[in-house]
This record gives sequence, C-alpha cells and structure tokens, in this order.
Amino acid sequence: TPSPALAAQIFFDEYLDQLHGWPFEADLAPIEIPLNGTVDPSSIDEDDVQLWQITSDGLDAQRVESVNIEVVTQEGTPTRIRISPQEDLLRDTSYFAFVTRDVLNAQGLSLRPPASIFMSLQPYEVIDADGNSTVSEISRQEAAGIEKLRQMHQPLVSLIAQKTELSYQDIAGLWTWFTWRD
Repeated sequence: TPSPALAAQIFFDEYLDQLHGWPFEADLAPIEIPLNGTVDPSSIDEDDVQLWQITSDGLDAQRVESVNIEVVTQEGTPTRIRISPQEDLLRDTSYFAFVTRDVLNAQGLSLRPPASIFMSLQPYEVIDADGNSTVSEISRQEAAGIEKLRQMHQPLVSLIAQKTELSYQDIAGLWTWFTWRD
C-alpha cells in the first residue's frame, strides 16, 4: 500500500483526471451567475446577458454568440442565470459575462447591483490621494477594497462600452474567469 502522502497525491491526481475537458465542454460546466432576488425570465433577451472572450493581449474582446441562457431557481439558493456556450470554451483564455439592468425582477423592476459593485463599475475613484473614502457612507477600509475592484473592472467596463455602447450605469453585474491550460 502507498504511503499516506502518496495515497493523497494519487487521490488528487484521479480527481483531476475526472475534470479533463472541464470547463471546456459546455454541457459539463455551464456558467452560473448569481443574482440578488428573483428574475422574470421573459424579460431576458440576447443582449441582456452576454458572454465575451478576452483576446490574449487583454486589449480586446470578442462576443461568444452561440449561448443558451436560462434562469435557475432552487428553493433556499439565490437565483442564477445559467449561460451554456454551444461550443467549447478555449483553454488558457480569459472570459467575462455581464447582465444588464434591462433584466427585470419578479416585480417588473430593473435589476440593481449591490452598491459596492455599482461603485466598482463606475469611473470615479472612491478613495482620495490620502487613501480616504470619497463617499461619506463607507469606511476607508471598504473604500480601499472597492477601489481595488474598480481598478480591475475598468478595462472590462471600457471594453463593454466600446463594443456595445453600454455604460457602467447599464450593468447589473459583471463576472470574470480564466480557463485552465490543462
């Protein structure tokens, strides 16, 4: 029998072997975007939920056109929008997806991002040169965290504006991820 360390490595390797092809096979790994509250599925059209592939240089993006979109609800869990690409995602590639405020909740109102996410999408700094919050309702520490997110989101928000003519005010949520090189 193998040593405990070797047994753990074998178990881990077998687990990784089961993931081969993931997340590259759309049937095995749809993208699920968590949302606050409920969603009216009839309010979603192809421009309200979009999936994009970022170019290798990170300076441009191409929309992934062939996707299925559905609303997933399960009691006790947040509502999610599931994006299932009809073609495999590329390996070693960055992607982003966003949901617009044109998606309505069950009451017929536009989806709204949490305040911290909204502030991370907008172009205005939330900390000043001294590291103090520029928004009186949030602490210096919260503002520093939001500012880091804002700096990471800005290239994507700019790409979205360039490619779709949507502004940060139109976005209800933005998610990014990277596929493995497996």
